[in-house]
Parts: sequence; C-alpha cells; structure tokens
Amino acid sequence: MENKEAYKTHFKNLEEMGKSVGKELGISNWIEITQEKINLFAKITEDEQWIHIDKEKSDKHSPYKTTIAPVSYTHLRAHETPEHL
Repeated sequence: MENKEAYKTHFKNLEEMGKSVGKELGISNWIEITQEKINLFAKITEDEQWIHIDKEKSDKHSPYKTTIAPVSYTHLRAHETPEHL
C-alpha cells in the first residue's frame, strides 16, 4: 500500500463541492491500534466481549482468527483529521 501524505479538501461553495462527488477528499495519517488500547476501551465502555479482548479464544474461535476492535472504537477515531493526529 502506498503511503500518502495526509490532506483534506476545502470547498468555497456548494457548487465546488458538487464537482467532487465520487472523488477522494482527503486521507488521514495511520494510527496504531494496539491490543492494549482495545482492552482499555473495552473496559471503559464495559464492552468486554471475548472477540475484543481474549486473544487465545479469538485465535481459535473468531472467523478473523484474532481479536477485533469494537466498531464503536473505530467510529470514535474516525472523526480525527490530520490536525488531531
């Protein structure tokens, strides 16, 4: 995967915005999501399902063969722009 520089698009008006339908409007920097961060988030939100925090069980029983981040965690991080990172 190509490592692109983070950027965002600014529009002067709605007409300008309309011309960008279907185009990439920006990308953010990569963030590292560690198991430690997932565990902490799970504890704080009381969403301690095994698929998020139990590596051994997830390796064996999850269709992903590893733990996964809660959707609420990824949604929380999605608002971040290059200025936040």
